[in-house]
Amino acid sequence: NRPEKSDFTFTWKDFHEKVNKELIGNLSNLVNRTLTFINRFYEGKLTLGGFDEELVAQIKTKEEEITNFLERADERDAIRAIFELSDIGNKAFQDGEPWKMRNEAPEKAQTLLRTLLYLIRDLAVMITPYMPSTGDKILSFLSSQGLDWSSVGTFEGDITLSTVELLFTKLEDKRIEELRVRYSGSQAE
Repeated sequence: NRPEKSDFTFTWKDFHEKVNKELIGNLSNLVNRTLTFINRFYEGKLTLGGFDEELVAQIKTKEEEITNFLERADERDAIRAIFELSDIGNKAFQDGEPWKMRNEAPEKAQTLLRTLLYLIRDLAVMITPYMPSTGDKILSFLSSQGLDWSSVGTFEGDITLSTVELLFTKLEDKRIEELRVRYSGSQAE
């Protein structure tokens, strides 16, 4: 919510919602559920299928939009589009039901999961300018450290999963109040 074209007023309530809904409920949810699922049911290795071409087309379209925003220095619009892209991944996971398809249509399940794996890699690269340690952490889950923007949208290269951990801790009301008191200051100050 940076003030690119107009002023913005920071509120702790908005900060609380953004962390819990966007960072945890969207990005972290996609990363954790997909990578944990692949590690649990496939021992970190997908051996069947290719890519979900329809999903790949959606991903590439959104990634092009994000790149265009950044080329114009519209950082706020770009980060919002990054979260929209993550939301596309979450919806694909939910709609694809890999927990069911794993037994009913194993190739279809692995095709979806492989596509999501490369989406997560791209999201890690795209989120790095905003949150370098988060991007690096996600790339470490994929044993893909050091990637740059040139890898976005390529759906190439090997991905080897390592240990996955939660990206963020949910912000509780008590912690927000502590932060508010600590950083609010006073009129006198």
